[in-house]
Amino acid sequence: MAPGALDRALMWREGRLAFAGETLAQAVAQFARYSRRRIVLASDRLAPRHVSGLFTATDIDGFAHAVAVAFNAKYREEGNAIILYD
Repeated sequence: MAPGALDRALMWREGRLAFAGETLAQAVAQFARYSRRRIVLASDRLAPRHVSGLFTATDIDGFAHAVAVAFNAKYREEGNAIILYD
């Protein structure tokens, strides 16, 4: 296990999610565990992108905004989902 990986994996106990090079698809799956709202990746280009950072597990809006800024993407809300797209 890589240094710090266990600490990152256990951050959920403090209500946070820590990513260090996981794909956006993996990060979105982690957020899905903590919210009824969903993030939908409407672009195949976004899913394999790598994310790093520390986020509040219940702040799905903040995460979506950070991803949109970092990857020069856009997002919109549709019902109970946040759609990320090019």
